[in-house]
Amino acid sequence: MTARKNRGTGCLLLLAGIVAYAADGPSAVVIVVVLMAATSPAARLSAVRRRLEAARTRAQRDYEQRRRAWQRRIDAHHAQHLRHNDTLDTWFPLSLASGPSRIDVFGGTGNGWASLLATVGGPLLGGGAPLVVLGPHPAGRRPRTHAKAAAQFIGQEYKFLVNQLTRQTGETLTEGRGSSYGYQRGVSDTDGSNRGGGTSGSSWGSSRSFSTSLSRGWQDSTNTSTARSTTTGENLSRVYEFAIEPTQLQALPATGLVLVETGPAGRRVVFGDCNPGDNFLPRLSARPRASLT
Repeated sequence: MTARKNRGTGCLLLLAGIVAYAADGPSAVVIVVVLMAATSPAARLSAVRRRLEAARTRAQRDYEQRRRAWQRRIDAHHAQHLRHNDTLDTWFPLSLASGPSRIDVFGGTGNGWASLLATVGGPLLGGGAPLVVLGPHPAGRRPRTHAKAAAQFIGQEYKFLVNQLTRQTGETLTEGRGSSYGYQRGVSDTDGSNRGGGTSGSSWGSSRSFSTSLSRGWQDSTNTSTARSTTTGENLSRVYEFAIEPTQLQALPATGLVLVETGPAGRRVVFGDCNPGDNFLPRLSARPRASLT
């Protein structure tokens, strides 16, 4: 039945080609052949693929344009942030919120003590407050012993430290193609007859109709999808360590200091510098920083 169908189709197309040739000449035959090639399943599948590639190219171009615009906004915001930072103060005075009557100084060098007395003692004496300095630091101790003792005096505290960072990336590409073909043929045969008579004579007649229907259908589909995923993880662990490590204390400059104070808001540990030359640095604030008070 299939072979008969193919031969019938070939005859039909050949007949159409002959009729077209007789009507319009060789150019019409070329049009019929091109139309046959353009409506074949392979041609339609190629057209779908071209449309898919064009859509993918447009999407990629749109993504690149949006990404470049986003990067320009990020760069502009970063530049504005840097310009704003240039107007902010970077040096702030340290104030003693607890109002102590005695300050214990541990460790340091001779130059550090001299800088501390000039920075702290000068304003006190200038304001009429008494200043008494009792006992220098003991000599003969090694800097490593000083740093360890200072770290123990400052104390230990609980911290949450990052002990693991994970990052996983994945990409899944899925492509599917489908093709279906349908064929349907129908045959109808109808017979009919009639007879009648009257005073003038009789009549008789018959009729017969025969019809054949043929339908075909092709369907091609292409599905493409891309999925990208990124997973990041961070693990924290709680540890009980020195608030300031001895190596940090050893790395302090000669005029560097660590202020340990117990005030109304609790205990605080702040790094500072008692160099008298800091008063002549640019971007120096006249008020203590809010987060350090």
